[in-house]
Order: sequence, then structure tokens, then C-alpha cells
Amino acid sequence: MITEQHELLSARFADNDRKNILILWIDPETKEITEEIIESKQSDLSFQHLMTLTNLESVHEQTREYFIEQQKQFKETVKKIAEEEGLLVSEDNFNNQKSKVFLREVSKIFTNDLTDEELFSLKLAVFEMPELKESKDRKKKSDLRKAKTGLEVMKATFAFMVDSVE
Repeated sequence: MITEQHELLSARFADNDRKNILILWIDPETKEITEEIIESKQSDLSFQHLMTLTNLESVHEQTREYFIEQQKQFKETVKKIAEEEGLLVSEDNFNNQKSKVFLREVSKIFTNDLTDEELFSLKLAVFEMPELKESKDRKKKSDLRKAKTGLEVMKATFAFMVDSVE
């Protein structure tokens, strides 16, 4: 039961239509918090009593603050769940995972574990290198096109690189 001794802790709208106000009262002796929902009507005695302790502008502001805090907590919860499920990684973890992916892909090149599509993509990427694009050496380009493994692609690529360094 709410008494005159209870102190107003907060008051915010409880619904989108702003027809009800959720009030938190605190008992100064027991420190017990009590929740009460009242109608947002001028004719309601509980509403009139509330307006002697606060005003509608304050109720609107506390409602905004409540929803901002709820949104913040929701985002933090979603982020925590995503991190726990491995759906979201920290920057350090991301860099570590990039390194692992890179090493796995490089390993596939040298162990001849590339699919035909991956081999084709590797050749396309190599042909985009300036040293190969600008080269007029048809024999080396032909060797690169004919490469059947990742290792052969790398060997042909190194042949271009050696020439560009010399």
C-alpha cells in the first residue's frame, strides 16, 4: 500500500499511448521499492497526487531515458551473445582469424589442395599483378595459363618476379 511517507523514485509512461504511468515508490524506512501503475488522467486522484511531486515533462523525460537505457542494454546483450556464439569477433581475434585463413589458403596452394575454381581465381589474381600485366613474355604467360597446380602457378609467378627484380 502506497502511503504519504513513500518517496517518488521514478515515473514514466508504461505504454505507447501514454495512458498509463508506471511509478516506483520507495519506503524510506524499509528501502522497499513498490511499483504502481496509474491512469494518466487529470481526474484520477493518484495522477493528481503524482503531479504534486513531479510534472508531465519530467515523466516524458524519464520515459525517454528509460528507453535509451533499455536500447543500450539490448545492444550489449546482443553483442555479448554474438561474441559467445562466434558471430562477432574482437579486432585482435579478427586479425588472428585473418592470419589463420591466410595460412590455410597458402597451405592449399603448396599442398595442391585447390579446387579448379580456386586455381582459376588464383591465376586471375596473379595476372592482375603489375609485373605480369606489363610483361610481354608470351612464353611465361603461357606457362602460367597452363599451370595445373597452385605450386605451378607460384613457380610461374616467381619467374616473372625474378625478371622484374633484375
